Amino acid sequence: MRNAAVLGCVAALAAVVGPGARAAEPVAGGTQLRFEKNHADQTDSRLLLVDRRTGQVLKSYRAGSGTTQDACASSRGWLPDGTYRVRFHATDYNAHNPRGRIFGYVLRIDDKRCRPDGTGTKRTELFVHSEMKPDGTQGTTEPQRWDGPSDYRSEGCVKLRPQDIKDLFTTASRTGWPTTLDVVG
Repeated sequence: MRNAAVLGCVAALAAVVGPGARAAEPVAGGTQLRFEKNHADQTDSRLLLVDRRTGQVLKSYRAGSGTTQDACASSRGWLPDGTYRVRFHATDYNAHNPRGRIFGYVLRIDDKRCRPDGTGTKRTELFVHSEMKPDGTQGTTEPQRWDGPSDYRSEGCVKLRPQDIKDLFTTASRTGWPTTLDVVG
């Protein structure tokens, strides 16, 4: 039984979601992500990795989302409140994405309508990501180069510094991959 579970995990790690991108289905772990909105400065919000059993915050990262606080503003607003399923994670993402702006370390989360009652604009192509090349290194031009605090702005995804998303991946590999992201604020 244990060998079958290990082989299942290995098969999930080898899954391909697009050209050049290997991604794994999240291995159910004892963690979850929580994005806490900062209404005073949305580029200085927090992404937390939380132990699901105890509620203890294992890691806390500065994060941004959107360029406006209007959750219904497609490709500009921050993420709508609610719970999202983490669909996959990858360290070398280079698959098709709408504007060709998301590469490297990513967590893909579910699409969501912007209003709590499930109506309003459907927000799609949502990720937790940074600015980097598909291999995780820094590029020389936008959107593959992290320049500083202004880069926490996004087209509606959650953005972290490159070193922070890499730390998140290292920690999640050790503690268990989060299968959900709760957005509160």
